[in-house]
Amino acid sequence: MTSTADRSALGMVSMYAYFATLWPERCVYSNIAGVVSLYSGSPIPGFNSVTVLDATADPATVEEVVNEMAARGYPFTFQQRPETGSHYDQLITRHQLTRDDPVPLMVHFRTDQMNVQPVPGLQCRILAPEDVQQHLRLVCTIFGMDFAEAAAFFTPQVMSDAGVYAMVGEVDGGIVSTGVCVLVDEWAGLFSIGTLAEQRGHGYGAAITAACAHLGYSRGASASVLQASPMGLPVYERMGFTVQESWSRAYRVTTPSDL
Repeated sequence: MTSTADRSALGMVSMYAYFATLWPERCVYSNIAGVVSLYSGSPIPGFNSVTVLDATADPATVEEVVNEMAARGYPFTFQQRPETGSHYDQLITRHQLTRDDPVPLMVHFRTDQMNVQPVPGLQCRILAPEDVQQHLRLVCTIFGMDFAEAAAFFTPQVMSDAGVYAMVGEVDGGIVSTGVCVLVDEWAGLFSIGTLAEQRGHGYGAAITAACAHLGYSRGASASVLQASPMGLPVYERMGFTVQESWSRAYRVTTPSDL
């Protein structure tokens, strides 16, 4: 029987396969016996990743996939599910990857209660594809991303796809929070959830997260999945998301100009 953690992990990596279909001219995706790789050629580490899903994955295959990713010269992220243990410590050291804090993989099911209080004055709305730059400007401000690079991926054409939705939360006509909902099979993947630093503490982040999740549920998803930051973790827990497991993560920030 597949555990909820297994289902959740498969739900998250199904998003990576879907992303590759959105950017076929840029992305290379593979899933080789429990080793999932997504390469985009972006200088954003999270856009290039190797994920070890299965404890029985062949270490030689993992090494081959990581070596191939590293040889491309772009920043990338290496992720492991908890049962894969410390098998790859030497690999991480050899590629001079920087270890990050474990990342909780969290899930909320449509049938479970969503604990979110109404926020006076806040309106959450879906952006039209041609308005995606409103989302991108806020995301780049919050997370320190390069706008031109992000805009090269999240184009109006991509946002016109039936499975991708950007949302914003507005107060008095100003955008204060944002998020993306990606629909794949039974899952609503929640990404780029954020609130402007000066607007935090009012419930805007929880509200936009709930809005993205409910958007997914209204379009057939049975569960929402996300990877939580340290700041977001307690917010999502209060909302009713549960941690299924935490993924070890290490990353490299080298870019072609650094080589």
